[in-house]
Amino acid sequence: MPHVLIVEDEALLRKNLARGIAKMEGVTVADAGSVDEALLSIASARPDLVLSDIDMPERSGIELLGELGKRGFNVPVIFVSAYLKAYRAQIPQHANIDIVEKPVALADLRALIADKLAQAEDASPFAVPDYLQLAGMGRRSVRIEVAWADGTEGEVVVSRGAAWHARVGDMEGIDAFAVVAWRPDAKIRVRTLEGEPGHRSLSGSVEALLMDTARVLDEYNRDLAGGKTNHSPDYGDIGALLPSEIPVEEDEDAPPSSRRRADNQRHVDDGVRALLAKDYPAAVRAFRLAVAIDPMDPIAKTNLERLRQMGHDQPTGDKHD
Repeated sequence: MPHVLIVEDEALLRKNLARGIAKMEGVTVADAGSVDEALLSIASARPDLVLSDIDMPERSGIELLGELGKRGFNVPVIFVSAYLKAYRAQIPQHANIDIVEKPVALADLRALIADKLAQAEDASPFAVPDYLQLAGMGRRSVRIEVAWADGTEGEVVVSRGAAWHARVGDMEGIDAFAVVAWRPDAKIRVRTLEGEPGHRSLSGSVEALLMDTARVLDEYNRDLAGGKTNHSPDYGDIGALLPSEIPVEEDEDAPPSSRRRADNQRHVDDGVRALLAKDYPAAVRAFRLAVAIDPMDPIAKTNLERLRQMGHDQPTGDKHD
């Protein structure tokens, strides 16, 4: 569920904004009276969009851009201010940044928020298996949330790179994992996992689960094409067709053999983290650094190629205005 953070020093206006935006369907709201309060809120819950005043005591709302960047949060920011002429030159031009002049009608603000959240949801160039592989390879802890047009929602939790839990409606475990991983046309949101991963319904590595569920679905599709069956894959039956035990990856937390290898792994981890946050320029930089150390690193090479196909990886010598 998208989480909106409102930052406004005028208490009455802040409460009215929070109340009005909280009425939007499927949105949660937090509010803060200053940049410092906003940072405390961000520490407890990553926002999907920030709505902020600019001219506030102690710290300007513009400082939130740097604070979000430091935390690797590439989220839409909407600035609302009565002093646009004074501040416009200080605000970078970016597709994720909008500037609205006060006074603004609540209906217009809600429409803009809905539009920015929809853009963020639809902008994912990766499919669920891509995000699962990234989390597994990078040993990340994430929650991958999906939703389909018919209202079905689901999630897969990966804890330190290990498959942990999958759910779709009342369905849990490997069947739910197959639905989340392979059912097409899902809207995808990836969140960093905060705290303990909770109930466990999966065992085995992410890669093994992806391979085995893909194999079963491929057999279904071959049978369908060959006339051996006349119904589409029933995801709820997948668990019964999988091996009784899926191999678990060995822990590879052993220290690296050299400083060079450690630096390479750090850059790869930074790249994976940036990809999961949809900060593609940062991902390109990190993977380039990893390839500079180890030109054959498979994770860095594969993802640089994917980013290049998406138009994000330009030659190092390119200059930008």
